Amino acid sequence: MDALHPRLLVSRFTDYFRFYDAVLPAPIGATRASGSESGPYAHWDVDGQDPLA
Repeated sequence: MDALHPRLLVSRFTDYFRFYDAVLPAPIGATRASGSESGPYAHWDVDGQDPLA
């Protein structure tokens, strides 16, 4: 079954990147798979999936 993978488009990328990079690991065990705060794109993996881009 295919899953939905939400993508958030934001105007202040650096601020949002820092927020998600700080909070995603604890509640869902996400690890950053690619990207940096300089943008323009980043995504986090959970168990080999890409739940948030």
